Amino acid sequence: MAILVPIIPCVCIFLFCLLIGFIGNTALIIATIQNKHLHNANNILIALSAFGDILHQAGHIPFAYFIFTGITFTPLRTCIWIQLLPNFGLNFAMAILFFTGIDRSMAILKPLRYRTMRRRISVPAMTIPAALYAVVILILACIYAINNDGKVICVLVAIYSGQFDWIWGILATLVNLATIILYAVLSRIIVKAETSNRNFELLQTLKIAVAFVGMGHLASTTIYMVTNEEYRNAFRRQFKKLPCLKNTVNLQTKHTMQQITTVH
Repeated sequence: MAILVPIIPCVCIFLFCLLIGFIGNTALIIATIQNKHLHNANNILIALSAFGDILHQAGHIPFAYFIFTGITFTPLRTCIWIQLLPNFGLNFAMAILFFTGIDRSMAILKPLRYRTMRRRISVPAMTIPAALYAVVILILACIYAINNDGKVICVLVAIYSGQFDWIWGILATLVNLATIILYAVLSRIIVKAETSNRNFELLQTLKIAVAFVGMGHLASTTIYMVTNEEYRNAFRRQFKKLPCLKNTVNLQTKHTMQQITTVH
């Protein structure tokens, strides 16, 4: 077993971000529980999103353990079991953010009807579809990995194998795009309708959260592309499919990763 020395700083950054995220999301959940003014449906959904993010961030811990102990590769099926809950949190938080936007849409467009809705109905109505989406994604990931005996670097998204790798990527992109578009439309509606400051402030908070989600995905993509040759090659193959870049992408493999210094 060998420790991949060059990527240890990246792993430490992951763990540092995990610590900050865990503290922030835990504080948000505790604040929601303790403050009676935050016991409405929308704030409960935001707290559930924070809980999903905590599960998601926990997926970096096994990855760090394997890197620090020199266990670079893990059987895919083992990795699926290890990263099962973190991936549930990842997909659940992604979906619940969209359904939180739907909840805000109802509050803004149909305020009288929204006020008559019971919290016991509105919260499950938004939470159950998000949970089902996350569960279905995990079931499909397991199905696609049934006949796969390969080994992977057990990062969070390593469980998506074969064709389901890009299928999941497209689904995640569509969910995030739908969320961004939804909040953009709601922003325009609020500006034109001059609704209450409460709706405006809460939507501004959610928009910031969505912006960080988008920047997070962009940062993750950039880090993987810079530090890992396999990701670089995969991204080049994706770029080659774009008509405007078809003749400009060089797919020649560079062998720099083969010269990594290791500590036994």
